[in-house]
Amino acid sequence: MTARKRAPISAPEPHRDGVIRCTSEVRGKQVRSIYVSGVDEFNVVNIDFTDGTALTVQIVPAAKLKVELNDWTTGDGKLLKQWPVIITR
Repeated sequence: MTARKRAPISAPEPHRDGVIRCTSEVRGKQVRSIYVSGVDEFNVVNIDFTDGTALTVQIVPAAKLKVELNDWTTGDGKLLKQWPVIITR
């Protein structure tokens, strides 16, 4: 009997275009107030509507790490190995 290798578990892919659309959920609502905070680690935009609902956008800093091993002995930086991109959360 041979051992079966497990497929690696990967994180969900981020949105490719970097855009989140929520127009249908807020279309026609009247805005009561807009609150923007950049205090400490609480970075948020909060839009309060007159019907008692609110759209909150929390801005979470992240880093994207791209790791490569290059050979510079000939001056051209030949790619030897490349690892998958890591996005911190």
